[in-house]
Amino acid sequence: MSSIKSGSAKPSPVRRAQLRNRQSQPRRMISRNIKPDNFDDEPSILSDPEDYLEGNESLDMNLSRGDQKVWLVKLPRYLMDVWSNKETMNGQQLGNVKIRKDNKGKLQVKLVLNEDSSDKIPHDYDIKMLNTQVNNSYAFTEENLKNSSKN
Repeated sequence: MSSIKSGSAKPSPVRRAQLRNRQSQPRRMISRNIKPDNFDDEPSILSDPEDYLEGNESLDMNLSRGDQKVWLVKLPRYLMDVWSNKETMNGQQLGNVKIRKDNKGKLQVKLVLNEDSSDKIPHDYDIKMLNTQVNNSYAFTEENLKNSSKN
């Protein structure tokens, strides 16, 4: 059994070449204190998002109406164009969905637009129920926080 004394081990020829190359290269000095000019204006990636909220804001999901049912309805393009016009639509009621059962017990669903809606489009629409039970589908709304950027 032989003992190895500290400092007695010699590097391999490959390792010696690597050490020589490293010694011949100039050393680069890296400053870790350099910050971009706008660093103080932007939140850090490691900062807590809760620090940027107003008193009544929260990042938690609002589940207060989670037990309500929601219908997803596909609209004709021309109706969507009329309803997405912000100048004419200011939160007023657009129409009613009327639901009744026919003689066979099947649901008949109809969308009836208000009388004051555009005369250029039909006012009655039959809605087909494609699937009454949809699993793992959720509807969400999103709103901007007061201190968030609006890009």
